[in-house]
Amino acid sequence: MNWIKRNNAVKGVKDAFLSNHDLSSLDEINDWFRKSYAHNYRIDLLKEAVAFVKTFKDKKVTIVGDYDCDGVTSTSILYMALRHAGFTNVSYRIPKRFTEGFGINPTIVDEINEGLIITCDNGIAQTDVIRMAKKKGLSVVVIDHHQPEVNNGNVVLPNADINIDPNAIENSADFAGYCAAGLTYRFACELLDYEKPFCDKLLGLAAIGTIGDVMELKEENYVIVRNGLKVLVSEHLCTKGLHALLSSCELSSSITSKDVGFTVAPILNAVSRLNDEGANDSVSLLIYDDDETEAVRQAVRLIEINKKRKEYKAQGIDKAHEIIEAENIRKDIPMLIYVPDVKEGIVGIIAGSLCEEYKVPVIVVTNTEAGTLKGSARSCGNYNVKEKLDEVSYLLLEYGGHAGAAGLSLKKEHLDILRKELINNATDFENESVNDIYYDIDISVDEIKDALLEMGKYEPYGEGNPLPVFRVNGFVPSESYGAYKKLIGADKTTVKISCGKVSAIGFHMADAMQGLAEDDSPIDIIGTLSFNTFKGMVTPQIEIIDAKRSA
Repeated sequence: MNWIKRNNAVKGVKDAFLSNHDLSSLDEINDWFRKSYAHNYRIDLLKEAVAFVKTFKDKKVTIVGDYDCDGVTSTSILYMALRHAGFTNVSYRIPKRFTEGFGINPTIVDEINEGLIITCDNGIAQTDVIRMAKKKGLSVVVIDHHQPEVNNGNVVLPNADINIDPNAIENSADFAGYCAAGLTYRFACELLDYEKPFCDKLLGLAAIGTIGDVMELKEENYVIVRNGLKVLVSEHLCTKGLHALLSSCELSSSITSKDVGFTVAPILNAVSRLNDEGANDSVSLLIYDDDETEAVRQAVRLIEINKKRKEYKAQGIDKAHEIIEAENIRKDIPMLIYVPDVKEGIVGIIAGSLCEEYKVPVIVVTNTEAGTLKGSARSCGNYNVKEKLDEVSYLLLEYGGHAGAAGLSLKKEHLDILRKELINNATDFENESVNDIYYDIDISVDEIKDALLEMGKYEPYGEGNPLPVFRVNGFVPSESYGAYKKLIGADKTTVKISCGKVSAIGFHMADAMQGLAEDDSPIDIIGTLSFNTFKGMVTPQIEIIDAKRSA
């Protein structure tokens, strides 16, 4: 592996932070906060949408959301805001993940006989269904962040009463990077005239949705997430359901964007991955604000479902590995894997894990009760999976997505020809991460604690503001219980080494680190930094990306 410093001008954490955002000073970051606090991030038709929705205060309002983390948080934000504003007849409907799929559909419209539909995290591309709703005499407001339908190069918007979607309507907002939770939070604040502390109660949900949907942490998204994480550790600014979830995950006193991305969001997502109507349970928990015992019961149930989801994922990955070896497709680009009899809702995360492991685009498909194959694709490098699926659309029953991820369905008899066509069309694939590892900052072991304290100033980290990657030079392994290197975990593939009060951990790196840390010979490590808490002890930790002997 080649170790390459990303930007020689970056000397420390502050430089890396500004480089992430392509800015020259912290004043520009502070402008984001000033603009947000003054409510000056323009979103066209936001005030008009609020005024229109207010006319339905004593009529039926149905929120149509989505089953992922962004969908359930934006649904919860709208429901809580409307109820707090005195709306008397509010309900929500989440599409059934497996039998209905994404977005508002004719079945949902058939169920609604009067009043207003507000879509969130869907609707902008469901032009036919919105037309059906309008023809039925229903009013519709769309709040979405997805791409619109395009016909002969022209954007086609639904004939809703009001459409709010900065991604679909060019120049309709100062910032186009919101997810649905961010947009519904802005709508709710306008509806409630920025009433505190209730709007702060919604802010925490907006932060969870923004992180869970992997939105870029720039402009107002950065403000929402930074302040939303602070809200989440205040019990009185969370519903009892949300507080029970955070407490059950031991996150009620301290929470980071990583905690949300790797713990909270997967729990909210898991129930719909395993149950057609499971997303309703996630919304029910987030909006629940009554008996604490019942809140804990609901939270623990969702956590247990997520544990089952992890088991299914591990089983699916094991099956996939066996198939990859048996069918000798390890070198295929993309790697198209048919893994029979796994949960439909799990194929996407299996594909994501395999993509990360093999450093090639991966498509995982499984069988369905209808007799067809259904799957998910995840990409890396320069492979635009949506464009590649466009080229073979004649072999697919349905598909959709974007450059990095997509969903698809096909007839089983088309599987082999689909694999051949995709491989033939992937001759231009490149993935620089296969041979090159980039880092931001050179550092010694003695400087790690100070670097961690400095990093805390620039939280949250995530998409668009990644953790700085450090090259830690001269890490001298220290002996503990007769060994310099420990192999831990159920499968003994995770490496742990220590250097004084600093530890380094390499997940699934036992093979990669053979011959290293066998004695006290110094090594250099590339990795990210964090504080590790174990049995009340807080110690600096390096999460290893790569390591080699010091020169």
